[in-house]
Amino acid sequence: MRCPHCNVAVSLEFEEYYVEKSKDYEQTGMGYQFAWDTCPECAEPIVILRFGKYVKSKSSSGYSYEEIEGGKEEVLYPRYISRKVEPEVPDVYKADFIEACTVLPLSPKASAALSRRILQNILSSTLSI
Repeated sequence: MRCPHCNVAVSLEFEEYYVEKSKDYEQTGMGYQFAWDTCPECAEPIVILRFGKYVKSKSSSGYSYEEIEGGKEEVLYPRYISRKVEPEVPDVYKADFIEACTVLPLSPKASAALSRRILQNILSSTLSI
């Protein structure tokens, strides 16, 4: 996984977690798992939500839930991936780029619109020279 804070490839061990059974757990075995860890590179926290099928298993510290079937995984915090912008990039483009990266997970169309605006500004400033 890539750290959403520093964009470095890291191996995270989500040791601490909490499992919440879904309403129909007895029939489906489905549940939610909140897990968190800190990036070993930048020491920033990362929180994820997993949804999948869980089964109760015996462990040395009592009972814990163990995911047995693949489900969905979503990063809850940070909500968006930080992107590094080179210092040579003018501020007028930098602000739109950061905003386009911020809204990408929430609205790909809005991110595309901002990206098109950046491209339009670059082309219009190049053609007017």
